[in-house]
Amino acid sequence: MFVPPTTQWWQSQPSETPIERFGSARRNVDVQTVSHWLTGQNLKHQSLEAMGKQASGREYFRVIGSTHPMVVMYTPVEDKPAEIGGDVAGDDLPFRHVRRWMESRGLPVPKEYLWDAEKRFLVLEDLGPVTLETALSESDRSMESLYGEAVDLLARLHERCQDANADDLPGLAKRFDHDFLRWELDHFREWLIDERRDEPLPSDALRSLNPMLDRLADEVASIPEGFTHRDFQSRNLMLADRGLVMLDFQDALRGPCCYDLVALLRDSYVEIPEPLLSELIERYRQQRTGLPDAETFRRWFDTNALQRKLKDAGRFVYIDVVKGNPAFLPHIPLSLKYVDEAFDRLPDYRDLRCQIAPFVPELSQEF
Repeated sequence: MFVPPTTQWWQSQPSETPIERFGSARRNVDVQTVSHWLTGQNLKHQSLEAMGKQASGREYFRVIGSTHPMVVMYTPVEDKPAEIGGDVAGDDLPFRHVRRWMESRGLPVPKEYLWDAEKRFLVLEDLGPVTLETALSESDRSMESLYGEAVDLLARLHERCQDANADDLPGLAKRFDHDFLRWELDHFREWLIDERRDEPLPSDALRSLNPMLDRLADEVASIPEGFTHRDFQSRNLMLADRGLVMLDFQDALRGPCCYDLVALLRDSYVEIPEPLLSELIERYRQQRTGLPDAETFRRWFDTNALQRKLKDAGRFVYIDVVKGNPAFLPHIPLSLKYVDEAFDRLPDYRDLRCQIAPFVPELSQEF
């Protein structure tokens, strides 16, 4: 059972703000800079609309009054990405490589119009303002209909990309192996637990916790691998006239075959209730080749969900403290609700639950 915290910790007023400690989340480029660049490229327009800044630092600008609906994406250079993936210095973007390859497989991705390697501006098709998340309230379609389409698209993506390798996409040389999964669990501990306590875990608690996290990373790493979009969720799927179109696929790599399904159905922004959740998991399984029986696949799903949602909760704190972007903090409770539900379905992880629950007040304290 999920027990909401009585105090929302992110609403407290620390003596030293994240912005003071690590720098602000202000934009790297502004509307005037982008407009001047468009004019220099002979791309006529009336105005620009600054869109949301992403956790990655990418920024988007909608072009108003152009011949074709367009969006400009600006991607800052990262000398050392904080995770697998990320855009480093060079004359091309992982986004472009993956986009071209997916397009060649008949998968729905935005069209590309222009790339300026020096300025790091990429002009893409404007798919409109409606994401899968907003379509739930702005369209007349049901959650079952919208998420059924999303699950079908994901199954199609995985079937068409199952033979992809590092020669096709260099990112596929990277894997969600034990070491990286374990790093993500340490990321959870460091940011969700240590940062909020303002001190590291006691040494005896850490000695007890580490082998439990090792075991979880081992089990997730043992799930058969496949092509992994890595962030296949409601804010990265646009509902365009041609149906759902994928975004944010630049970090594609090899990972657990259920990883993307967990990202979609255990989304920190949209909660899918039972029995629809189980129906969608089975809908996906039946469209894939080579997957095991329903019970085994659900075990994979739940174990992967436990690992990912612990990581997500810690990541949201990291994005606030290090990148100065608190926008993801309100989504921590739902992420941790998913952790509780995964624990309910995985009684053999009771020792891990007992170990971390006292340090995470959002988790159920009764089990």
